[in-house]
Amino acid sequence: MTNDIGLIISENPISRSYINILKKNNFRLKYLIYLLEPKFLFKIISARINFLKKNAYAINFLKNTDILSLTNQIEDYFNFEKNFCLKMYNFNNIFDVADKIHFITNSNINSLRSLEFFQKIPATTFINTGNQILKDILYTGHNFVHIHSAYLPNIKGADGSLWQIKKYGNIGVSTFYMNNGIDTGELIFREKLELPKLRLKNFMKYTTTEIYRIWFSFFDPLLRGYQFQKFVNENFDFKKFSYKKDYDEKSEYFSFMDNEHQRDTFNKIFEINY
Repeated sequence: MTNDIGLIISENPISRSYINILKKNNFRLKYLIYLLEPKFLFKIISARINFLKKNAYAINFLKNTDILSLTNQIEDYFNFEKNFCLKMYNFNNIFDVADKIHFITNSNINSLRSLEFFQKIPATTFINTGNQILKDILYTGHNFVHIHSAYLPNIKGADGSLWQIKKYGNIGVSTFYMNNGIDTGELIFREKLELPKLRLKNFMKYTTTEIYRIWFSFFDPLLRGYQFQKFVNENFDFKKFSYKKDYDEKSEYFSFMDNEHQRDTFNKIFEINY
């Protein structure tokens, strides 16, 4: 299956989740854009090193059988097949979802090199996996879509999946057309999910920073992937999706969650004495 859809890879767990979903659905992209800060003459070598660097925590975590058991619980919660997380951290997956990879040798999506590329290609809807604020690239004739791991407009900004739990006691995820603001674009679709109860053996031996890294290596990217899968099922026909405006909607911006709030939030998710 293919369509006039593109994916912008800012190498991270989010992009790896989406790529694996595309692969398992035999979906081939019109454009696969890889933002790359080149280190070597050969782009593929640079991309492989970038992959290992940006996903180092996740790759290392997957060597731990206790964490692997946790990833299986997360997969089950989001209705992904067992070992989805193992499969998604495979660099070579990028070759299975597009006929050609377009490397932009600048990791800044707003760079002149990036702008020149997007100005040359036909109008396309791009799924963006990075966290950069879009600027002049918004005026190149394309639509840019982002999946946010919280319920918009309630929770905007960083660490959305954690703030959603802290403030509302549930899981949220929203998809929207990007503009030059932070999570302020036109909404496409959003939904709420009940809190899971996860088990990580010897949970208390892990530092809060380690749990935070585990969360954003596996739970957060699969949360976004959960909604991404729905768009794949509909061949990215966003017109098939809609949402109802909530009564008296609130809108708040949040920055990265501090260590104390992180631990309190994780205690709501994990069985502490497991």
